[in-house]
Amino acid sequence: DDESDDDVQGAAKTAGDQTVAKINQDRGGVAFPYGNCPRTALFAAYDGHGDGGEHVAQYALHEVQRRLEVHPHFSSDVAKAFRDTFVEVDRDLAAVPEVEPLYAGATANVVLLRETALTIANAGDSRAVLARRRRAGPGPGEGKQMRLAMDLSVDQNPDSPGEQERIEGAGGFVSPPPEPGLSARVWLDPEYTQIGLAMGRSIGDHAVKPVGVIAEPEITTHELTGEDEFMIIATDGVWEFIT
Repeated sequence: DDESDDDVQGAAKTAGDQTVAKINQDRGGVAFPYGNCPRTALFAAYDGHGDGGEHVAQYALHEVQRRLEVHPHFSSDVAKAFRDTFVEVDRDLAAVPEVEPLYAGATANVVLLRETALTIANAGDSRAVLARRRRAGPGPGEGKQMRLAMDLSVDQNPDSPGEQERIEGAGGFVSPPPEPGLSARVWLDPEYTQIGLAMGRSIGDHAVKPVGVIAEPEITTHELTGEDEFMIIATDGVWEFIT
């Protein structure tokens, strides 16, 4: 996932005796200072998927950052500013020549830091996690310095509470995870043959927007304390496959 904004680096995977190039579709960015303020910063991770998903992630990376700080409610209601920005970026993908958003999309996990306040906007299954310093309680290692991992966002899997109800209410179908550790998926048909998207929210993926997959992010907040040390924003390739 280590990648510059304008350079798509190839990863290699082995298929039998052949090495096949695989495009890295992830994007990440940090803007500091942000919003014309030296005590404000924006952090983001986007995980593209589908044919051309790297273009969706690239577009979202630049456009969310550009549009959010000029939204009329950026200072007064940042949750509204985030929601409007995500939805507008998703809508405007259709007019971008190099992007075909029907079957390509991207997750988006974006964190705004203002002074000591974090506002997290999440669409999909990328995740923001905070490390908080603490001391071990009674028992072996009592008093030892430790770090507690705290989720700042919640993955929007298709079978998550609220996500599945919205999708099925719009006429979509959700298949259960085929085995532990794998994701439920969104389909256009009851036979589970069309699309198979592994998240309930995303930017792009316009083929499943009519069946309840939305771009509007969930907003969470966190007030930093002296015990909070650092934050990691990463795609599902980190949280699901690296221990």
